[in-house]
Amino acid sequence: MFAYHPTFIPGLLQTEDYTRALLEKRNSPERLDAIVGLRGERQERLLRGDEKPELNFLVDEAALRRWIGGPTVMRAQLEYVKAAAEHPHVTLGVVPFTVGDHPVLRSGSIALTFTDDDDVLFSETASGAFTTRNDQSVVDNYLTDFQNSRTGALFGDRMTAFIDEIIAQYPNGLADISTGLPDSPS
Repeated sequence: MFAYHPTFIPGLLQTEDYTRALLEKRNSPERLDAIVGLRGERQERLLRGDEKPELNFLVDEAALRRWIGGPTVMRAQLEYVKAAAEHPHVTLGVVPFTVGDHPVLRSGSIALTFTDDDDVLFSETASGAFTTRNDQSVVDNYLTDFQNSRTGALFGDRMTAFIDEIIAQYPNGLADISTGLPDSPS
């Protein structure tokens, strides 16, 4: 699996509190509970289950800095991202702002790759979401773009240190989110 989103933490890497804060305004409590439950089941199966598929994530710096649920939720979310990166079947890179434009910047996408080349691409755009199943060239182009977007991304210790710097900028306790992070544009 190859996943990137320019604005949010990918779903498989979201904590329950982050998911709830992100989706609560657009879903009924019942639907939100169902989404959170399904996401938790997927995380359990794919991150910690017996089958350990290769999971490749690129997380944009914007997703790490966007206040979803406030500083307490974000600190826990970023710690969770770092912990997920420690799984041997997970490759996680952070694309810092300094990379600038890169091939997968404009939309959130997930490519599921299979041994029989019956790959699937899920993409989100401003006009909606779509799935590509029967055009391997579209999936292959995305996978090439994903690999090219890894250039300049931070991995391993550099990724962890980068996330730690962002965590340190979040104030302790509940803060007025309108004031922004230190050294962030307001």
